[in-house]
Amino acid sequence: MQLTLVISGLLDAAPSALAAADASATALARILAASATPTFRRDGLPAVLCEALAIRRQSDWPIAPWRARAHGIEPGGAYWLCADPVSMLVQRESVRLNGVVEDLASAETASLLATLNAHFVGEGLRFYAPQPGNWLVQIDKPQQIETFPTEVALGHVLLEFLPRGPDGARWRRWQNEMQMLLFDHPVNRERESSRRPIVDSVWLWGGGVFEAPRQVPSTKKIYTDVQWIRELAGAAGMAVLALPDAVAQLLEGPGTADTLVYLDTPAISGSEQLATLDRVWFQPLENALQRRDLAAIDLVLTQRSGMMTFVARRANLFGRWRYRWSKPSLLNLLAIERQAM
Repeated sequence: MQLTLVISGLLDAAPSALAAADASATALARILAASATPTFRRDGLPAVLCEALAIRRQSDWPIAPWRARAHGIEPGGAYWLCADPVSMLVQRESVRLNGVVEDLASAETASLLATLNAHFVGEGLRFYAPQPGNWLVQIDKPQQIETFPTEVALGHVLLEFLPRGPDGARWRRWQNEMQMLLFDHPVNRERESSRRPIVDSVWLWGGGVFEAPRQVPSTKKIYTDVQWIRELAGAAGMAVLALPDAVAQLLEGPGTADTLVYLDTPAISGSEQLATLDRVWFQPLENALQRRDLAAIDLVLTQRSGMMTFVARRANLFGRWRYRWSKPSLLNLLAIERQAM
């Protein structure tokens, strides 16, 4: 069985959290210590998913046209972007992405998009809302930009994550215009008066033109509870399942090869989260490797600047003895690899 386990946020954990976890995340430390030298890439989560689904990178990873298909919108030959309605945190010296506004009513979304569509009609932009909090934007001509997913930029200064590339300046200008249009919108005034989060801006990411995969994807199943990943995988014809309660469920039944599991972990701030991951995931997976229920695990750890992939296999006798006597620190293992990025 080929298993890819993607864990977000681990590489962004504070050193203090990793240091405190050394006594509790022992299975993870053993798996990392027994793995070959990891590979590092500047791409992040969209790269992992698109490659698993045999979706080719364009100037960006084309998440948006596949999400359009997932909602019954024919993407045609247009260029599409995900356009998440977001709130901002304005500080004295910076503006940070605070979060996606997820409680919009259908009427509120319709009013906000009517304003955006009326303003940008001359630019050739058209906004869609398959669901109240799930927006897309379309433009006829292909664009040369590179973007960052919303969850990558959350909590960080916006300037580091705005669209870049040959057409990036145009989209940054349009994003500023969107922010000004929404600033004093009646929907936002009403939401503010009732102490609900307002839609300060639109976060653009995952742009591209629809292209059918040129080969059959190797991945057959994807386990995740993240909505946009479920949409992307479903539109690509994958079997999409909810995260299992136990690792054993991944190993049962026929046709279990070529499986990808995505764990959406918020920013890890304490040893308790790592201890839970170790107990629920890493210890059972280590046992499966030792029993040879798994030949190998591709363990993908993502962070805002990219991802690291460890190929974990069954530890041989020498490897098990080496770990027993040296007991490598989880903090040191990850810190050494991060220094090489």
